[in-house]
Amino acid sequence: MNKKLVKQISILLVVILVVFCIGCVSINNTRRIDKDDNLDNLKNYNLSELYLNPSYKEKLIIFPEIENSKMVEDYSSVKVYQGLELMAINIYLQVAYSEEDYQIEIDRLSKWSRTYSFNGNIGTGKLKYDHSKLFNYSAYISSYNYCYAYEYALLIGENKIVYVFLSRARENEAVVPKKFMPIRYFDILEKSLSGNLESRIEAETENSFSIYHDISLAKE
Repeated sequence: MNKKLVKQISILLVVILVVFCIGCVSINNTRRIDKDDNLDNLKNYNLSELYLNPSYKEKLIIFPEIENSKMVEDYSSVKVYQGLELMAINIYLQVAYSEEDYQIEIDRLSKWSRTYSFNGNIGTGKLKYDHSKLFNYSAYISSYNYCYAYEYALLIGENKIVYVFLSRARENEAVVPKKFMPIRYFDILEKSLSGNLESRIEAETENSFSIYHDISLAKE
């Protein structure tokens, strides 16, 4: 094999390698949206996946047990991947209750509590009630701006409740209607993902709350 042919083959191999590497980078930088509208899968979510924290063993507490699917007016769930890494999740459920069932559900949300201990201190975790300050509707909140996550129930009137879990979803990835999202969600997310350390710290601590955080519960 002459030197000219060897050189040509070498150049070809380098070009193929470069194209392959560019392709890999492109795939890893592309965010893929997986949508799931099967309500039966809602019960399969666990906190360790949603909060990316293996120490959380529970299921979502803000979402109700759905005994009759006819109550559900809307449901959608989206996971966003970059390469193989899970980057964002949002779950949206809208339920229309009878007047009696609505009162039962309000009782569940308003009276839910759990006792925790932390460093010898005992704390009782309760859902936080917000009257149209953080949202466009009154809300019961289990997490707000905690590890990029929001988990809450909105009282939207006519015996209807919207349940949401939202974490790091960009505007084009959110299945949650904007009127049902936290008022400051995109502002906080943009600052949290910015390169400015001061802005990130300010955003990540803005009204941050979670019943899953033992330290905050122990201070109750």
